[in-house]
Amino acid sequence: MTLFLRATAVAVAAFACVSLTSCGAVMMGAMGAMGGKQDTGAKIAIESDPPGASCEVFRAGVSLGPAAPTPRSLDVGKDKDTLEVRCALDGHRPAAEPVEATFGNATMGGLVAGGPIGLVRRAATGGNRFYPERVVVSLEPASFADAAARDAFHDKLVARAEAAAALDMARIAGRCEAGPVEFCEDDSRKITARRDAALAEIARRRLAAPVVAAAASR
Repeated sequence: MTLFLRATAVAVAAFACVSLTSCGAVMMGAMGAMGGKQDTGAKIAIESDPPGASCEVFRAGVSLGPAAPTPRSLDVGKDKDTLEVRCALDGHRPAAEPVEATFGNATMGGLVAGGPIGLVRRAATGGNRFYPERVVVSLEPASFADAAARDAFHDKLVARAEAAAALDMARIAGRCEAGPVEFCEDDSRKITARRDAALAEIARRRLAAPVVAAAASR
């Protein structure tokens, strides 16, 4: 992917950050991707909005440990399987956030240093995949005072989903300058599908969110 595409992804992340309260980490990650920065993929910073939630991280249904109260960092190691971060907080609905691992540019090193067998071994174990350094789980209030509060909350979720997708695209662009194109294209499709699914889920939750004033007037 070209420098123009990477710059475009960073610009989209910057635009989406306008409506977020903590977009500094988003832009730092995007700028790091411009330079091809490689994440360690071993430790993830678990955050919640609002903070103070009790979270737990799972992989393939097995708990990797608690992250409570948030914010909290947890060592999850490298693996090919998707993580799930489950969070709960009084006065809010429980939430779960999937965290996928994406291919890193270490794949090409496997073709040179380890040969095809080394590449297959890393692909099977997840050694050439990386989790993001930071995950933010948004916790929806159990109810909203009015429609404006409901819409403001869900508008923020939309902006966050779009910013996260733009950041992921920028990271892939930075890693795929020398990597196998098929891996990059596959991850790009997954990011787009994940973003679209997230936006559809946000729209569904917006319609289903209870508004206290509307309920009281009935």
